[in-house]
Amino acid sequence: MPPKEKQLAKTTQAAVVAYGDWSEDQMNKESKEMSSGGDFWKVPVGRTTVRFLPPKIGWPSPFVIQHQHFINMPGVEKAIIFACPKMHESKKCLACEKADKLETSGNSRDAKAAKNLRPSKRVMANVVIDPKNPENSVSIWAFGKRVYDALKAIRTDDENGGNFLDPIGGFNIGVLRVGTGKDDTAYTLTPGREQSKLVNMDWIEIQRDLRQLLRIPTVDQQNRLFDGEDPKDVWGDKEEVGAPATPKRGKKDVIDVDVDDGQRTAEDDLFDDEVDLD
Repeated sequence: MPPKEKQLAKTTQAAVVAYGDWSEDQMNKESKEMSSGGDFWKVPVGRTTVRFLPPKIGWPSPFVIQHQHFINMPGVEKAIIFACPKMHESKKCLACEKADKLETSGNSRDAKAAKNLRPSKRVMANVVIDPKNPENSVSIWAFGKRVYDALKAIRTDDENGGNFLDPIGGFNIGVLRVGTGKDDTAYTLTPGREQSKLVNMDWIEIQRDLRQLLRIPTVDQQNRLFDGEDPKDVWGDKEEVGAPATPKRGKKDVIDVDVDDGQRTAEDDLFDDEVDLD
């Protein structure tokens, strides 16, 4: 690692005493983490300037690839979203099992339903929107193959692109979005004309470890999601002490899925780019 990059590894002095402590440095760091939000960025129509953050020391990449199920179920208000247990951990995935069964039926409608059950690949990255303002927070951008390929092209173009992740000699990326629907939405990425230093080096330290965002459900959690239970309850985001146990499914592993009729738009998705990385 070049000397300049090594200097970016920010260190704080922890209060090491017999009973532990909460130092002012740590307090300030946590405050910045709280204010950073880590919200997912929904790309607006038009042009936006962003800065991709380099990974912290020890992270293998600034990007995390997620195999994500996005399933619309009849009678369930919101789409069911979770990281695929089979792809990430080689564990039982009810959606993948249902897709396997549908594909063997020989029915074209079943084949289409099976495709809707399959996980899609998404790439997540920490970015800063409008990076000229040091007060702006760090956001998470999740995208698909087209954006990922565009970033690779910029990174490997020594003449018109380069290492946009370099916090000292990197550059901003212009993102142009046109369209709002599934079939008319497109993105164009262009490298900034000038190299620039990050105006707030704390962004590197407070960015999220995106690997922690991979929520991989157990079989019980999958059943509860498919039963229409509130995802916050399933994931334990608002657990209550003494809350009654969730009723078990009467018939396990049965998943009904809506076949995409072409009416779904890009705004229905959690992420903007619907193209697989395959």
